[in-house]
Amino acid sequence: MNVNKFTHLSCQLRLGLVLILAMTLFASVQSTTTAKGEDATALVTKAAETMAGLDSFGFELSTVEGESTILRNLELVGVVGSVQRPDSFEATITAKVAIVEVSVDIIGIGSQIWVTDPLSSDKTYIDVTGSTGGSTEAQELSNLINPDRLLLAAASRVKNAVVDGTEDIDGVETTRVVGVVDLSELENMAGGTPVAGIDILTLGEMPVTLWIDGDGQLISLELEGPLTSAESPNVVRRLDLFEFNERVQIDAPENVS
Repeated sequence: MNVNKFTHLSCQLRLGLVLILAMTLFASVQSTTTAKGEDATALVTKAAETMAGLDSFGFELSTVEGESTILRNLELVGVVGSVQRPDSFEATITAKVAIVEVSVDIIGIGSQIWVTDPLSSDKTYIDVTGSTGGSTEAQELSNLINPDRLLLAAASRVKNAVVDGTEDIDGVETTRVVGVVDLSELENMAGGTPVAGIDILTLGEMPVTLWIDGDGQLISLELEGPLTSAESPNVVRRLDLFEFNERVQIDAPENVS
C-alpha cells in the first residue's frame, strides 16, 4: 500500500471515530435531558397532588422585580396571609401611595371580598364584592392576592419542565424546576370555581420556577410577566409557602361599613 492510500485510509478511520464519538455524546446528552425532563414532570405532578391535599397553609407574596398596582392606585410591595380551604383566605397587603407605605387587610370567603380602608383611622372593612356578587375589581384582587386562585393552579400546569439544580431555602433542601405556563389554559381555579376576570390576564407562555422539597411540598414559586395591564412588563412575583395544615380560622368581619 502506498503512502497516499495509507494516509487516506487513516483519515477515514479518524473521521469515523470522531463521528461515532459525537453520536455517542449526543445520545448521552439527549438521554440525560430526557431523564431530567421526566424527573421534573414527576416532581411537578407530585407537588401539585401534595398541595391539592392541604386544608390550609400560610403564604407570602412579594414583587421581586418590576411594579404591580392594585385597587387602582396602590403599588403592591408584599402580602402575608393564610388560606383555609375550600374557599377562604385572609391577608395583610403592604403597598405604597406615592412615597407613603400603607397596610390593607383583606378577607375573602367564597365570592365575598372585604378590605380595610388604608386612609381610615379605625379598622373598618369595606365590602368590595359588588351587588352582583363579583365585581371586576374584587375578582382581580382575589386573583392576584389569593394564591389558590391562580398561582397554585398554574403550578400544576407547568410545561417543558426541567430540573435546574438544588437550592437550600431557610434550611430546607429543595429541587429547582424551571418551565413555562400559559394562564389562558386555566379553565378552572382551585375548588372548581370558574376563572372570573380571565380577560385581565396576560395570555401566552410565561417563565415559571418552582422549588420543591423532599416531601413533594411546593416551597416557593416565581412567575415572570404581568397578569394585568396595571403591572410593568418586567414584573416578577414570588410566592413562598409555609405552615402547611396548621390550624386556621377565617371568619367574615363584623365591623363592615
